Amino acid sequence: MEWLMGAQGAGGMGGMRNMDWNSIGKMDQLTPQVQRHLTKVYAALSGALLAAVLGAYYGWKFAVTGVWTQIALFGCILGLSMIRDVYNRLIVFHAAGFLMGCNLSPLLAMVASHNPQLIVTALMGTAMIFICFSLSAMYAKRRHFLYLGGMLSSAISILCTFR
Repeated sequence: MEWLMGAQGAGGMGGMRNMDWNSIGKMDQLTPQVQRHLTKVYAALSGALLAAVLGAYYGWKFAVTGVWTQIALFGCILGLSMIRDVYNRLIVFHAAGFLMGCNLSPLLAMVASHNPQLIVTALMGTAMIFICFSLSAMYAKRRHFLYLGGMLSSAISILCTFR
């Protein structure tokens, strides 16, 4: 139970580190290492979004949604906590996104029967937010510009697109 309380070191479960809670409020410079990490995080989230879209299409087209996709998704989520290799974790993460899309396909089919444009609007809004935060993470030099740039560019792009 010590790993739940944050008392583990680098050799603990999944190689997690202790969090420095004082760094949350700091608005100093972003190091290039942090910028690269943020870019990788947003790229992984964008890839998972694409995998979920493909999974939703696959689930709608071939009707594969069911108990087995739920069990496989649960297995992928458990696998994420047990796999240490970064590339294998990324594959399992995208597989979980694909299976989540498969599991959401009946709900999306029901929404599409009422208003098909709602699904496209939600997808485009989500994609634009990921793009804005990724660009903000790549170009911001200070943390407050990262927060400000991500929020403002997301809001402006959504307002311009969905006016």
